[in-house]
Amino acid sequence: MFSVLDMFTIGVGPSSSHTVGPMVAARRFVVSLRKTGSLDRVARVRAVLYGSLALTGLGHGSDRAVMAGLEGDTPQDVDTEHMNGIRAACERSGGLALAGTHRIGFDYARDMVMDGWHRMAAHPNGMRFQAFDHQNNLVDEQVWYSIGGGFVRQGTAEDAMIGIHERPPRGTTLADQHEDVSENTDEVPYPFATCDELIALCEEHHMSISEIVWANETSMRPSAQVR
Repeated sequence: MFSVLDMFTIGVGPSSSHTVGPMVAARRFVVSLRKTGSLDRVARVRAVLYGSLALTGLGHGSDRAVMAGLEGDTPQDVDTEHMNGIRAACERSGGLALAGTHRIGFDYARDMVMDGWHRMAAHPNGMRFQAFDHQNNLVDEQVWYSIGGGFVRQGTAEDAMIGIHERPPRGTTLADQHEDVSENTDEVPYPFATCDELIALCEEHHMSISEIVWANETSMRPSAQVR
């Protein structure tokens, strides 16, 4: 079950799908590099935005959002002045502070790729991140999708690609896979998916709607944060 605070979040604009999502995905990529112990080996990162992300990316700040995410920023705490100037700063210095830890080479013209001619079959908002070591060997490669509202979903490096105007093959889209985007459905005390289910919970437990929601929210976050 999604939290209310998942749906209504503090973030950067102008687009949750094209700005917030790419930043979240880029940050998760570098977090995974740290978790696997690969971060220190990385000397260069390449980011490819496909489909609609590429076609509207400059206007929606998708490129700057990705670069900020690679530096470890989040939509909640990013310095917007730094984000607005991150491309110019990168072009001056020739690099980024990967996860805020060490400088890596990042040539904007080479490493920030807007591929408007292709898209991932699974979803129109697809991204690919590649990390390389000092010998230009591939350290890690991940595919991510910005699926709306700032939410992201990880794919695989082998996910199918198609031309920008092609129809996705049957069974290749996220919708075809019928995957539930909720990651914590069973972790709240009063799960519900419809208004009828919510009303039934209120009647069964003699609670108001606000009491049900409060119990669910505080099971996922500290009460001080929910307030």
